[in-house]
Amino acid sequence: ALASPNPLTAQGLRYSGSLGFSTGAYIFTDRTESLALLSGLSFSSGRISLTATLPIISQNSGDVAFIGGGLMPTGGPGHEGSMGGHSGNGMGMGGSGPTGPINPPGKRHGSFETTIGDPLFWSSVRLHNGVGTLRSVSAEVYLKAPVAPVSSGIGTGAWDVGVGSSSVLAFGGTIVLAGVSFWSPGDLPDLALKEYMGFSFGAGRLLGRRWSLLSSVNLATTVLETIDPPASAGLSFGFRPSRGRSLSGGFNVGLTEASPDFTVFLGWSLGFLSPELGGLPQGGINRGL
Repeated sequence: ALASPNPLTAQGLRYSGSLGFSTGAYIFTDRTESLALLSGLSFSSGRISLTATLPIISQNSGDVAFIGGGLMPTGGPGHEGSMGGHSGNGMGMGGSGPTGPINPPGKRHGSFETTIGDPLFWSSVRLHNGVGTLRSVSAEVYLKAPVAPVSSGIGTGAWDVGVGSSSVLAFGGTIVLAGVSFWSPGDLPDLALKEYMGFSFGAGRLLGRRWSLLSSVNLATTVLETIDPPASAGLSFGFRPSRGRSLSGGFNVGLTEASPDFTVFLGWSLGFLSPELGGLPQGGINRGL
């Protein structure tokens, strides 16, 4: 999945952004390439933080949509109900449909088109904050608003709603991140999407006072009945040039046909008011797919 700006965990105001490039054939014969610029603003007071993220997406086809903050091969507009869900034919992966890769009759591959994507809003409440093994536990609520037109293939034209929880643990010099979420995505006009759960796991270490390293795995249950669930693994680096400022970069590798084959990203963050010192990069930890 593409990198997402991180929510603020200390009191103050923070701007976060990321630029990610993803490429993959998914279940189709032609590759889809996606370039996403995400900008997010977070405000935190005490245990509560509020975050809004707006994506600007440039993509060379309409075959892949952003669902719950992640990429999913829906086939785009114009597939006339033949792309899975509860309809008769599958997505080229069994069922009563064809058995090989397909190209749907929606928007064809070609030059890149840029679209303002669906904004993502979420609120986080820190339930626990400690100095032992269990450093923090948070509960989260997510909402993705339908802004991108369905005709672009990027948006679904429906609201996505999710809830989740995340935690941070420390084992000596190793930090472990874990997250679980439940999403109820809105259906496309002619494609039913299943409610699904997402799971994120990460392990990282601080390398001196300014550098850090994080490995991560992102998994989800089935979103479309006829293709494998999304899964990816990644590695990212973080750098803190000064207090309240951070840079990150890394890559993710798709492990199933529902995920892009390869994603590379850069991220940045700038704190205002009373910014936190910073920590591990979280570009590979994903709240959706």
